[in-house]
Amino acid sequence: MAWPKYDLPEQVFNLFKEGKLTKQRIQTSYYDNLRLKRKRADFYWEVLEMIKQYEETKK
Repeated sequence: MAWPKYDLPEQVFNLFKEGKLTKQRIQTSYYDNLRLKRKRADFYWEVLEMIKQYEETKK
């Protein structure tokens, strides 16, 4: 899984890739740490889910 080049913090992507990120976590702790607005956190989660689905269908 390669880090996407659009507006997604690499830190968020790497945690997701390692399976250490949940939707609730991206909305709470990362919301504070990365100064994300909740709407943006939700957007990131949707993007990550799409990447995950794409990677699974590619196998």
